[in-house]
Amino acid sequence: ATADQAANSANDYTTKTGTLTFSPGDQSQTIVISITDTDLVEWDETFLVNLPGLQTNGRNVVLGDTQAVITIHDNDQAAISINDTTINEDAGSVS
Repeated sequence: ATADQAANSANDYTTKTGTLTFSPGDQSQTIVISITDTDLVEWDETFLVNLPGLQTNGRNVVLGDTQAVITIHDNDQAAISINDTTINEDAGSVS
């Protein structure tokens, strides 16, 4: 299951819950979590993936870690531009 930290499921990624099943001989599984791409310039944000309830069915199974921290690196860039302008000093002001 995912859990919010600085990133939240309402704006930054899609919540994920479910069960991972390892067949005999499996060493790893993949969890796919959709990231929401926005046009907002943001700091890097994190969320968690937790594996809370391990059921081994009597087998010799050891998990090295039951929690992963996922970091979303923002790919949007802030930009500012200033255009040069020329004005007659008797005109008063420029916008």
